Amino acid sequence: MRSYCELLGFQVRYKRPENGFVYLCLGTAQIILEEEHSDAWTVGSLDRPLERGVSFQIKVDATAPIHDRFRLASIALFHDPNEVWDRQDEIEHEQIEMLIQDPDGYLLRLTELLGMRPARAYDGTANVRQRWFDPISGLAAPPPRRSSSFDAG
Repeated sequence: MRSYCELLGFQVRYKRPENGFVYLCLGTAQIILEEEHSDAWTVGSLDRPLERGVSFQIKVDATAPIHDRFRLASIALFHDPNEVWDRQDEIEHEQIEMLIQDPDGYLLRLTELLGMRPARAYDGTANVRQRWFDPISGLAAPPPRRSSSFDAG
């Protein structure tokens, strides 16, 4: 939980320490973290990694401060910040996104919205995410993919 707050910027809304339960907020994003215990709502075996293909998108006002905190803590990101256009129905969102893997294996996609435009014609072959741009170096290139996680403390 400490890293969710210190590195990602979440704030504790409330907690129940006797259950290892904490309710966190960042803007409109809300996450509940709960340690395994006898009364926990568990639907199956908790074998690691827990993520099993699940990822969460969290909209933030700015990705740069979060990226800076991870860099200062010497923690590698799963996916470095990149500028992309994502198509949603008839519009495209320009955004900076970065991915972080938490200690349980869940992918957190942090996105900073930069703008919107009408969607380009989609013929089924073009990849809207084809334009990668590293806002820190200013270089256009495919992003490196690496696996890492941070300590949830």
